[in-house]
Amino acid sequence: MSLCVIFSHGQESGPWGTKITAMSDVARKMNCEVISIDYRGIKSPCDRVKKLSKEIANISTSVLLVGSSMGGWVSLLVLRKNFNDISGFIGIASAPDFTVSEWLKLSADEQKEFIKKGSILFPDDDHGAYEVSYKFVNDGFNNLLLDKEINISCPIRLLHGRLDKVV
Repeated sequence: MSLCVIFSHGQESGPWGTKITAMSDVARKMNCEVISIDYRGIKSPCDRVKKLSKEIANISTSVLLVGSSMGGWVSLLVLRKNFNDISGFIGIASAPDFTVSEWLKLSADEQKEFIKKGSILFPDDDHGAYEVSYKFVNDGFNNLLLDKEINISCPIRLLHGRLDKVV
């Protein structure tokens, strides 16, 4: 069976970081094709879902989705819509619905100011503060996964470190 491994990176990372580089070495030794989607500059989860869906539509072999952090969330959104076309999923510290927890950290006044300004700086102890648009958070609210059962029939493996403070 021919297999294509498609990797989706996190919000603030790139397509050929340490995780995908290590995984691609193993996958290629197993004669798998490896594609790493470049989402840099694409903040919207909806736009990332469209990009990944277009990539999958062009593949004629079995597909294994691998997603890290926000890439895991995006991959799960695509898997939910294309579950017959996907052979498996590996989530590495997947972050579905993380916009909700970030939103709930804000006071009511901060939420109002966020909506009014259209963006806010979220603090991040590991990477420094980063700007988040209200459109991004609203896209997240419109693409929640953990509030209902997800109909998936392919094999899934979820990897998550116990010391991860973000997701």
